[in-house]
Amino acid sequence: MTQLDRLLTALRARSVAAWQALDVNREVSTYLRPAEAAARRGFQLIVYGHTHLVKRVPLLVAGPAVYLNTGTWADLMQVPEAVVEGDKAEARRQLDAFTDDLVANRLERWRRQIPTFARIELDAKVTGDVYFYDGGDRVERVPDGRLARLAEVRP
Repeated sequence: MTQLDRLLTALRARSVAAWQALDVNREVSTYLRPAEAAARRGFQLIVYGHTHLVKRVPLLVAGPAVYLNTGTWADLMQVPEAVVEGDKAEARRQLDAFTDDLVANRLERWRRQIPTFARIELDAKVTGDVYFYDGGDRVERVPDGRLARLAEVRP
C-alpha cells in the first residue's frame, strides 16, 4: 500500500467529521460550549470568529439564542469531494491530482476566497445572521447546510 493509499484511507475515515465541520449549522463542542454558556447567561446572539468557518447554530439551552461565527477572509481549501465519498478509483485519481498540485504549489485550483461577515440588528430584539460578501454592495445570506462555495471545482 502506498502513502497515497494510506492518506486516502485516513481521509475517508474522517469524512463524517470533515463534512460536519463544513456544515454551517453545526459546530464542535469545543466552540459550542462557550456559546451555550453565554446563552445561559441571557445573551440572545453570540458572535465568535475563531474557527475560520462560517456558522449559524440555534441554541436552545435557556431560551432561544443564536451562535454565529464570522468565518474568515483568508483563503480556504477543501480536499476534493470525490476523495472522501463515492468511487474509490475516482477518489484516488483526484487525490493524486490534489497532492501533485500541493507539492508544486499550484493552489489556484483549490484555494477559495469566501469572505463572510455577521450583520447584527439592534432593535427591540437583537438579531443577526451571516452573509457572503461578493464585492461592492452584493451580499447574500449564507444558506443552511454544507458550505457549497468551498466545493466549487475550478478547471
